Amino acid sequence: MDVDQAARQAYVKAMRSEGSQSASARLIAADIQQIDADNTDYLKANLPSDGWFRNSRDGEQTTTDAWLIVQHSPDQSFMQEVLSRMEPLAKQGEVSGRDYALLFDRVEMFNNRPQRFGSQVVCTNGARSFYRLEDAAAVDRLRLEVGHPETFAATATRLRVGDPCS
Repeated sequence: MDVDQAARQAYVKAMRSEGSQSASARLIAADIQQIDADNTDYLKANLPSDGWFRNSRDGEQTTTDAWLIVQHSPDQSFMQEVLSRMEPLAKQGEVSGRDYALLFDRVEMFNNRPQRFGSQVVCTNGARSFYRLEDAAAVDRLRLEVGHPETFAATATRLRVGDPCS
């Protein structure tokens, strides 16, 4: 996870200082793709025998780290498979509701369907905006139901919705 996060932070820094088409940003982006593929292969080879990690057995940090690998995975069918494994565990509190919600939205976006929990941002007409939503008025209620602690407004602020895209 340290390598995953360090590479992404370096990418954001390069984009902000040099632009997304700079040589540095392009090289880092290629590194990130390889890191994501390697992490996915590692995770697939080390899944628990019952299919997914649990907070009570494996610890919250391990469960979240595994989720982050899936969230960044280039293998969309693996993402869908893990999402279905996480769903009952999220209802039991065995995985983070936030992690489940973010993976749910990412899978929906990749399948060209509206997101439910308002976690995915895209660039539209030069500005950061939320990817289309099932029901914007229901996002905070749905987040609460799944155990996602951040409000939709707080996410908009954190993800700089409305700011120009890089």
